[in-house]
Amino acid sequence: MLIDLTYDLVVELHFLVTGRYPTALMNEIGKNKLAIYERLRRDLRRPDMLSGSEDFEVEGRKFTVLFASDTRQNDDAADIRPLRVLHIDEHT
Repeated sequence: MLIDLTYDLVVELHFLVTGRYPTALMNEIGKNKLAIYERLRRDLRRPDMLSGSEDFEVEGRKFTVLFASDTRQNDDAADIRPLRVLHIDEHT
């Protein structure tokens, strides 16, 4: 199974423009995307969605990252699943 990892526009801006989040966090998410996807659970409010969160610690900073996957966008023929980063909270 291949995971198509994307980021919400605001989250991506915080990585690439404002520098609010370290790019090392983006790398950690990318390295673990298959395991993250496999831990997602059905969203009871939206039946076609999977959702979940993961905690990361990079560069001495702690983050909770929220993920979602719209199962309507699954590409069964190519075995590709979407995974989107929706939001990131930093713990201080």
